[in-house]
Amino acid sequence: MVKRELSPDGRQAWRILAVAALAAFFLSSALVATPARAEEPSAREEPSAGEEPSAGDAPSAGDAPAEGEVRSGEAEGDAVYSREGAWVGAGGAFADEDFDRDGSYDNSGAVSFRAGYRGLPHVGVELLGEVLTGFDANKASDRDVDGFAVTVNGKLFLPLGFVEPWVMTGIGFLDIDRDDRGRRDDFAFRFATGLDVYVAPRFAVYLEGAYMLPTGDVSDWAYSTYGAGLLFRF
Repeated sequence: MVKRELSPDGRQAWRILAVAALAAFFLSSALVATPARAEEPSAREEPSAGEEPSAGDAPSAGDAPAEGEVRSGEAEGDAVYSREGAWVGAGGAFADEDFDRDGSYDNSGAVSFRAGYRGLPHVGVELLGEVLTGFDANKASDRDVDGFAVTVNGKLFLPLGFVEPWVMTGIGFLDIDRDDRGRRDDFAFRFATGLDVYVAPRFAVYLEGAYMLPTGDVSDWAYSTYGAGLLFRF
């Protein structure tokens, strides 16, 4: 039996399809987990003209909000930050190489773009793209390295009001380009932790530390990033 191998373009197409399938799975899970909105209570009927209000319609002392209800209202004010819905964001980072290769490389910059959806106060899913601006080789015998990564990530939040710590892990692919040596890509895992600080209900500043753990053809090109950026909540 003749064993056929996929071309590099074919392998990359399958990886993109796998990432898209994971994105669809996580997003559908988040949507299914979204709790149904409670129905708004109907307004109290007003008496018609010429009709005397009954004793039952008159406000009683028991209608005054209790202390517990007031505190509940304050909690609802904090819940605006952990509400369900989508977000987009962008940021920059410092990329620290952790290459398993001989040679010396300068560290790189990185630019990231992200979009996500939060179906529960503690759970969300995020699609993230990251571009590496370049790890410059310090020896003439080595080649400069740049690349990009795309991952689908599950995100767990700790809602604390306008400050929300979180952890995240996901899978995708990493594409590495070495000058004069061609491109390589393969699956990679992303592990990250960070903090969202809301400056308004729709805007937040985030801090993030992450580690990319690649596999297969790019397993030698691990790196970590430390960065910040802006988020917009819909």
